[in-house]
Amino acid sequence: MKSFSHFAELLLEDKEMQNLLNAIHAEINCDVAWKEHKTGTIFHSGESIFGERVTTYPLKELMRLYNCHEVRIGFQRVGYFIVSVPSPLLNNDVFENCVTAIRLFYGQKIAKDKLESHYRNNFVQDLLYNRISHQEELVNRAKMFNWHLEGGVVCLLITLSSHENAEEADGVWSLILSRIRAFFPLSIFSHENQSVVFLLSLNLKANDARHFYLKLTEVLKGLSKDLYERFTAKVLMAVGSYRDSPLLAYQSHQEARQALMILKNVVRDKDFVFWDQLGGIRLIATLADTESARDFCRKTLAPLMQNGSKNEELMKTLLCLEENNGNMRIVAQKLSLHYNTLKYRMLKIWELLEFDPKDSESHFNLSLALRIYKLSSLKSAPKS
Repeated sequence: MKSFSHFAELLLEDKEMQNLLNAIHAEINCDVAWKEHKTGTIFHSGESIFGERVTTYPLKELMRLYNCHEVRIGFQRVGYFIVSVPSPLLNNDVFENCVTAIRLFYGQKIAKDKLESHYRNNFVQDLLYNRISHQEELVNRAKMFNWHLEGGVVCLLITLSSHENAEEADGVWSLILSRIRAFFPLSIFSHENQSVVFLLSLNLKANDARHFYLKLTEVLKGLSKDLYERFTAKVLMAVGSYRDSPLLAYQSHQEARQALMILKNVVRDKDFVFWDQLGGIRLIATLADTESARDFCRKTLAPLMQNGSKNEELMKTLLCLEENNGNMRIVAQKLSLHYNTLKYRMLKIWELLEFDPKDSESHFNLSLALRIYKLSSLKSAPKS
């Protein structure tokens, strides 16, 4: 390669990766490919048999067959440059120019994506926290991201509860984004901490609601399964109610956040929940952090909310009993307790709470207080 100028022209023209690979192929006169780390997308230029191999063979096999070079920008791995000619037959300067061109291409792409992500996050966050009140502002800002405002919105909140390592997190988020946007192309999203929130834009009439929820259920089931199989990653997903205007997205978002709290603290045997399908627990979630609800909870559970390891043991036991419908055999197994020890603890709890096991009103009050406790800030507040 006599000059880097042709590559420079392509980079300045903001061409696609395929254009850059075609130029590299023409310059070095051998088959080349690029495998993007984040998405797994593969581009290639050259003979068809080479193209078939790089798109079907696993990376380990490609590394055995061809010259594969990992490309990084700083500490971030961006992908693998694959050349059909073995390393000894390549001119080092030529090869370095190719890698430099790819690195510059992705440097531009990362910078552009960061800028777009910043403005998109600001826009979506303004919607989620009710900072946009006029339709004209909504329409103008939506145009910047090609977000088509068709009907109303549903808020989908996905949070990462566990994953193998930080490097794989990019792959996890990439799979989540590609899967949701494949099924719901009229959507926009925003990252917040270890979560991503989608606003699914759609026209949802009464007779369409059931079909939509069935479709979304299948998508979330498949996503949860694939994330675990590919990355050993677990996610929790919550869906708010449909709102007939994007200006009301903040209401669906509030519901999704409350549904996620319920999923974390109450409904522990599922990966996702719909706010509309949660029943009476929705009312408790809505009221859980009001002062009257917290006061009721404190008065009902006061003896177990005081400092001390014994009280913590008893509270843990009571919560486990409530979650397992009082089945002492299951609770004893889960807490690794002898049956008689569990029975003693249960009697001690009843004594401290002045609980009458024969009184239905006592059962109702205790169950309600425990649900408020799990959903309110009391659970994480310092004990007095």
